[in-house]
Amino acid sequence: MAAFPAWLREFTEAVAHTIQAPIDLAGSLALATLSTAAGGRVMVRVRPSWSEQTTIYTVVIMEPSARKSPVFTAMTEPIRALEAALREEAKHSIETARMQQQMAASARENAQKKAATMLGEGADTRAQEEAIADAVDAALEAEAIGIPHPPQLIADDVTPPKVATMLAQQNGRLSVLSDEGTVFEIVAGRYSGNVQAEVFLKRYSGTELRVDRGDRSEYVPRPALTLGVTIQPAVIEDLPKKLRGNGFFARILFSQPVPMSGHRIIRPGPIPQEAADTYHRNMLTIARELHGFDDPITLTFSPEADDLMADIEREIEPKLDPLTGSLANIADWSGKLAGQTARIAALLHLAEHPLNAWNNPTIERDTLANAWEIAKYYTTHAQATLAKIGAPPSVAVAQRCWTRSPPAAGHTATDSRPARSTTPSAAKPYPP
Repeated sequence: MAAFPAWLREFTEAVAHTIQAPIDLAGSLALATLSTAAGGRVMVRVRPSWSEQTTIYTVVIMEPSARKSPVFTAMTEPIRALEAALREEAKHSIETARMQQQMAASARENAQKKAATMLGEGADTRAQEEAIADAVDAALEAEAIGIPHPPQLIADDVTPPKVATMLAQQNGRLSVLSDEGTVFEIVAGRYSGNVQAEVFLKRYSGTELRVDRGDRSEYVPRPALTLGVTIQPAVIEDLPKKLRGNGFFARILFSQPVPMSGHRIIRPGPIPQEAADTYHRNMLTIARELHGFDDPITLTFSPEADDLMADIEREIEPKLDPLTGSLANIADWSGKLAGQTARIAALLHLAEHPLNAWNNPTIERDTLANAWEIAKYYTTHAQATLAKIGAPPSVAVAQRCWTRSPPAAGHTATDSRPARSTTPSAAKPYPP
């Protein structure tokens, strides 16, 4: 957890310890919560022609009864608190719009009745035209008045089409956070065999969103969508290999923690109040301030950070070689690794400057170095996870046994190198 700023690290570790859940889950949710707080109002410019959103997709793979729900509750509490406050603040404007809509509808009906009367009574042509024009104007005015939807920052049990609709309703900002992961199963086509990932594919890069509502359409120029869910191992293991090709999995930061069942501490201490208060205050400040931004701020790298990013790209590139590269088996995923690292660096920068990151737009080298350590953790887990898609059941069973069991006496890493190359290492905690 050394990669996180102190306040974020202390709370994340405390949540994992008190709930006795894997630190990987709390760490991934910390990043997803920061992504939600950013709400698409932060961009990171890597090169003059290369910018990244600061939204991320995280999927943590865990067995049932792994205490996921209380971790979700603890890590997302500031966002839910902001959502409740925004809903309360919006009540007056929503009711005002509703009253304006009702009055406009009444004016439209009166104008229509007047026009109909003039036509029925055979009024002169000019009077009829004026009455019709007034009725049309009244109808357009009534149609133009929309009732705002109550603010919603987090969605849970939603389908992909509903995600698109909610993005339009929420001015392009939404986070799908769920400890059930049903939306992932639907998107990945576990039940139908058909991937429904378009909304997640395009929203990852902030591609404009158009939603057709039948009688009217909605347009969102810069949608920002965060995904943070947990799923069970069987979900990945049941997916056919053909689903790898659509690009959805290449956008996901996967984590598969070593299960804690059988090794949990009984009666662990509570979360320190100071750590909880600081986390709530800082995360709420980031989310509240950025929620009020109409246009995104842009973060850039310092010269030293820019040099490090170039080094990171040089390290990644040969690993993508189809014949000799160690990442060739997940080239689709690794092709986005540099961009993912930049996104994580931007989120860490927000956490380092929770009160005024928008006035400190330069990401320093150490921040990017920490982001790279986190990205390498996710790389290891992506290799393990993506190897299971379409693999024989025996492979999944063997990998699960390896992650749950310590090696036998005299058994070395060299003895199991083929297995370990695609299996998350229990010796590498989150984040490294």
